Amino acid sequence: MSLQDSQRSGFYDEQDSTVFHLAIPVTDLAEAKDFYVSTLKCEIGRQSDTWVDLNFFGHQLVIHYSKNNAKQKTSFNEVDGHQVPASHFGVILSWEIFSSLESHLRSMDINFYLDPYLRFEDQPGEQKTMFIKDPSDNFIEFKSFRHLDEIFKAY
Repeated sequence: MSLQDSQRSGFYDEQDSTVFHLAIPVTDLAEAKDFYVSTLKCEIGRQSDTWVDLNFFGHQLVIHYSKNNAKQKTSFNEVDGHQVPASHFGVILSWEIFSSLESHLRSMDINFYLDPYLRFEDQPGEQKTMFIKDPSDNFIEFKSFRHLDEIFKAY
């Protein structure tokens, strides 16, 4: 693909398997590592004394120890009558995996920031969503679309 072609396509090719990389600060590396491995079943990749690479549902999440990471104030926006943190990250899962993860989190008595619920029922973009926080107060959203081809569909 030429540079001109890649610019037209936005550097995205549906035939490619695109994996995101995200690095986030954590206030206690051992505690965060335990949370992501024990609670979310992430696998560890490379690591050092100050950071850990994790396989976050097939994507690269790096948790970095930050001694100056005071609990950041997060702004919130109203979405469907809920206060959704403007700063968050997450992953879109299949309908079945979302349900399995929800059951797993409930069995571990995880406190949901936003309990799992269904949005846009029987409408384009019908989806399940839930939010949790890691021990360093990073918000994580898990989503699942009834029809995956409607992720970017306008409402």
